[in-house]
Amino acid sequence: MQKIGTPAFQALDKSKVTLISTYEPCQMCQGALLEYHIKDTRYLLQKTFIYKAMENLRSLRYQWLETNAGPDAIQRNLFSQYLHTRP
Repeated sequence: MQKIGTPAFQALDKSKVTLISTYEPCQMCQGALLEYHIKDTRYLLQKTFIYKAMENLRSLRYQWLETNAGPDAIQRNLFSQYLHTRP
């Protein structure tokens, strides 16, 4: 990204982009893969079953402990506007 810049990256044909990693992509990297429609991912080391189970437990814990900061209607409205403004 530093070498080619954001506009050039946005112009790339994502069907020809490959993400190469030494380790199975984390949730943040998975989000980037989805956001930029990168379908080809290659990695050397896979996460263990225990690691994946702990990752899922952390996610469940987050969902259990999260706190809604306002009325549900406001949250849904903001999210809806966000979705409709995306290209």
